[in-house]
Amino acid sequence: MRLRGELLSIVLILVGLIPGLALGHMVLPVNLEEMTESAGLIVVGRCADVVPHRGAGAWFPEVEVTVVAREVLKGTVAGPRITFRQIDLEGRKPRFVVGEDLLLFLYPPSGLGLTSPVGMTQGRFVITRDPVTGRHMVSNGGDLQPLLRGLRADRLEKARQAAGVNSALMLAPTARQLDLDLLRVLVHDLLSPH
Repeated sequence: MRLRGELLSIVLILVGLIPGLALGHMVLPVNLEEMTESAGLIVVGRCADVVPHRGAGAWFPEVEVTVVAREVLKGTVAGPRITFRQIDLEGRKPRFVVGEDLLLFLYPPSGLGLTSPVGMTQGRFVITRDPVTGRHMVSNGGDLQPLLRGLRADRLEKARQAAGVNSALMLAPTARQLDLDLLRVLVHDLLSPH
């Protein structure tokens, strides 16, 4: 009888998760200030390894991701190789690809040692080189306009100048890429005491 009660509890938990999983695209937009504040670790690096992981007593499959850090913008790490675990719900974002250059905003690890990018895919930026300008650009696969919501115009202009970004490259109303140096300067500015 106790086993049936536990099984019923598990089923109810999973049923409660299904609408959230099916409607995962309904995660509220997070701006850069909220993302920076919520992150326990902000790192620029390259994905070195992605392996399925089944922790002792884990209820859900997990994935273990290793990133070789080139720069840590927030948080502390023991060395250049950063390994973290997150729940791996098949077919769900964010996915990690070995060899991909990334800018990650990761939540602090939970009591189970799990983490994920802040705002789901919003905190996972793929870094590419713009073929025209040669500059490094970031994209999280969505519209980046909400990311800069709430930032003062003078803060944006100061960051644009410090990053050496042409004003024409800032953000179009439906921008899907942002200059990495601009984002880096903005994060440093948000983290510095004023």
